[in-house]
Amino acid sequence: MRKKILPLITLILAQLFFAASAFAHPPEALDVVTDLEKQTITVNITHNVAYPTAHYIKTVEIKKNGQLLISDPHKDQPSKDKFFYTYQGLIKEGDMIEVKAVCNIYGSRNASVKVTKTVPPKPQPKTEPQVQQKPDENKQSLSPADNKSSAESGTKN
Repeated sequence: MRKKILPLITLILAQLFFAASAFAHPPEALDVVTDLEKQTITVNITHNVAYPTAHYIKTVEIKKNGQLLISDPHKDQPSKDKFFYTYQGLIKEGDMIEVKAVCNIYGSRNASVKVTKTVPPKPQPKTEPQVQQKPDENKQSLSPADNKSSAESGTKN
């Protein structure tokens, strides 16, 4: 009897493991925004889960120019889908920021951005709207062909 139960239990445990991993997934999206003036790095994460205390982003790692700057562990995520974390960091123009968000069950997503100055958009020159005048319907328009004399057109008076 024992010989039959052990394979059955092993099979059930294997199915449970594979079923749980089918629901596990890395973050769907990862967006990194830097602000030179405020010296911040904002990491926007999309990770759709049913239970954010059981399935979550466990670590956010930030590297600056290849060197680990921040490793931020978590035990849950703030919402079931989209959320963000903002970090203070000494950044300057030209720095390469690499971010890795790691799911506690399965997978990760990477993103990188080069720090640039935010340039405000140039103001567009103001132009006056062009008003088209509608031709006067009572006036007849004469084309050069209409302006021929009767002698030129071949008609006789």
